[in-house]
Amino acid sequence: MSAFWQKYLTVWCVGVVLFGIGLYGGGYAATDGFNSFFYELLNSNENPLAYDSYMRLAMGLIGAITIGWGLTFLVLFRAAFQLEGAAATKTWKQVIVAMTIWVVIDNFLSVQTGFALNAVSNSVFYILALIPIFKSGVLRGK
Repeated sequence: MSAFWQKYLTVWCVGVVLFGIGLYGGGYAATDGFNSFFYELLNSNENPLAYDSYMRLAMGLIGAITIGWGLTFLVLFRAAFQLEGAAATKTWKQVIVAMTIWVVIDNFLSVQTGFALNAVSNSVFYILALIPIFKSGVLRGK
């Protein structure tokens, strides 16, 4: 994979981590502005976000999980950058499978719970990760 696509995916991972930090902020009253904005943007139910101890726990946990997800992909991508040939192709295909499972499950739940706009943002995020995988030629062993 070219240095350009490697940097692109590294920036993508940093974006995931930063988004996770924003979500984590919802765990605290002093830092829940990002979550309030984000959920109001996605909310088609017209129900305001109600912060209670359970919601704050869920927000903090999903933020921590998202941070971990971004860091895990960063490690995975860096390891995959070092691979060549069949090993690289297999690894990148597994990355696609893992991300596809996430986006299908998350999008289904988003639509079912009235947050269809989240499915749109998930899909854009997913496509932005797939672009370098397909454009770089790593699936063809290049």
